[in-house]
Amino acid sequence: MFILLLAAIAFFNGRYAYITSGFGKGFNPSGVTVPSNNFKGAIDDIKIYNRALADAEILELYQKDIYKVLWSTGDTVQQIGVTPKHSSKYWVTATNGQISCSDTVNLAVIIPPLISLGNDTTLCMDDSLQLNAPEMPGYSFLWQDNSTGDTYFFHFRG
Repeated sequence: MFILLLAAIAFFNGRYAYITSGFGKGFNPSGVTVPSNNFKGAIDDIKIYNRALADAEILELYQKDIYKVLWSTGDTVQQIGVTPKHSSKYWVTATNGQISCSDTVNLAVIIPPLISLGNDTTLCMDDSLQLNAPEMPGYSFLWQDNSTGDTYFFHFRG
C-alpha cells in the first residue's frame, strides 16, 4: 500500500504531475480521478488551491470582460467609432464594480472652406485664363501643375 497526500495536481507538457506533501514515496494512479477537460481557456497565472473551487470562483477565473464600459454615446462596447459634424466631447467610464476609471476626449471638427473659381469658361486656341484663389489666411493651394501660389495662369495652345 502506498501513502500519498496530494497537495495539487498539475498538467505539464501534456502529462499530469502529482505534487505530494513530501510524506509519500510514490503514488497510486488508480486511486486518483483526474477530469479530462482541465484548463480550457487562456491561462496567465497559475494558482494552486488545496480545495475544490466553487462554481462562482471558476466562472470568475474564465471571465474575459471583467470591466463594464459605458461611453457618452450610450454604447457599452470596448471601442467606438464616431463621425461628428461639429466639435464634440466624448467620455468613457470603465468599472469592475469596485473601482472606476474615466477619460474624456475633445474632438475639434474643422470644416474645410468652400472654394469657387467662378463660372466655367470656354477657351479658344491661344486664349489665356488666370484663376485667382480666394483670400484665405491659414490655407495654401495646390494647382494641377503642383504650383502653390494664390494665382494660376493657363494658356490654351490647342
